Amino acid sequence: MSRRLAGALAASLALLALAAPAAAQEGVRHTPADWEPSGSIRGFLLWEPGEDERRLGGGTMVDLHQRFGPATVGLAIGIGAITSDNDDVNRIFAPIGATVGIGFLPDPVGVHAYVRAGFWGGATNLGLRGGAWLSGGARFDVALGERIALGVDVEVWRLWGELERFLVSPGLSLVWHMGGPAEPPPPAELPPPPPAP
Repeated sequence: MSRRLAGALAASLALLALAAPAAAQEGVRHTPADWEPSGSIRGFLLWEPGEDERRLGGGTMVDLHQRFGPATVGLAIGIGAITSDNDDVNRIFAPIGATVGIGFLPDPVGVHAYVRAGFWGGATNLGLRGGAWLSGGARFDVALGERIALGVDVEVWRLWGELERFLVSPGLSLVWHMGGPAEPPPPAELPPPPPAP
């Protein structure tokens, strides 16, 4: 089950990575001065299904990305913890990785699907350890203003290495979009000159 899920997430990551440049070519060409990152701050829970003992956790994550039409490309970094009735399972870790996605800005509602891939590092009972990290999810956004939205999301995580975990992660996000400067108003029309005497 976990291998199939990991394969599906990896395939989704590849497809979204291919879709981002295509969306950029179809849209307006971006220059360095046009880059205005959008992003989100996410608070989440972590739950490991299928275990006899209670395995719960949570954390926070910051996601910064650049939009290319409906596609997004960026970086995600966070920190989380997993607790259990068994002290040998308690872990604190920090994932970091690339993120690609596709979606629509909330007007007044929007949706964003995304995949992340990278690495995690943290403290285990054996000391400092690390491994690979893969996640995918979808977020439903409701606009709170012109450039701010509240998101409700759910993700699935797969961790490899010393911390072998398959996790389900619901969460809430504060989402922002840095749009370009407002267009200047059109120049006022000057009245015609008075007729010559």
